[in-house]
Amino acid sequence: MNHGAPAFQWLLEYELHAASRYRRFVSLLMATSANGSGSGAEFLQNEVRASDKVFDMGAYSTVVMTETDLFGARSAAKRFADLTNGDRRLYFAVGSFPGDGREPTEFASTVHRRLQAVAEDGCPGEGSVRDMNPPA
Repeated sequence: MNHGAPAFQWLLEYELHAASRYRRFVSLLMATSANGSGSGAEFLQNEVRASDKVFDMGAYSTVVMTETDLFGARSAAKRFADLTNGDRRLYFAVGSFPGDGREPTEFASTVHRRLQAVAEDGCPGEGSVRDMNPPA
C-alpha cells in the first residue's frame, strides 16, 4: 500500500500520460468509511488486482485501476460494496479517463466530489457507488 498525495500524484500523471499515448483507459475508485473509522485502504489492498495501486490518503483511499474502463470500475466497486455489507461499511465513487477529466487534478477532483456526495447521502453499501455527478 502506498501512502500520501505525492506518490499518488506521480502515478496518476504517469498513467494518464500512458493512457493518452496508447489510447487506454484508467479508472479511479475512491472509498471512505461510513462510520469514520478509516479509509478502507487495508480492506482494498487485500481485494484489488495486482496491477491496481491503493493509496491511503488518511480520511479516504484511492485505487488507480490501469486498463480499466468505467464499467470495470463500477463492477469492482459493486463487488467491494457487497463484501463490506457487514461491520465495515464503505462509500465508493468511481471515474474513468478520459471521460471524467484529462488532467490528474481534474480527474481526481471529479471522483472525490462524487465520494463526498455519496457520503453526504449517507447510504453505504450497494447504493453507495457513485459514478456520475449528483443532481444540481
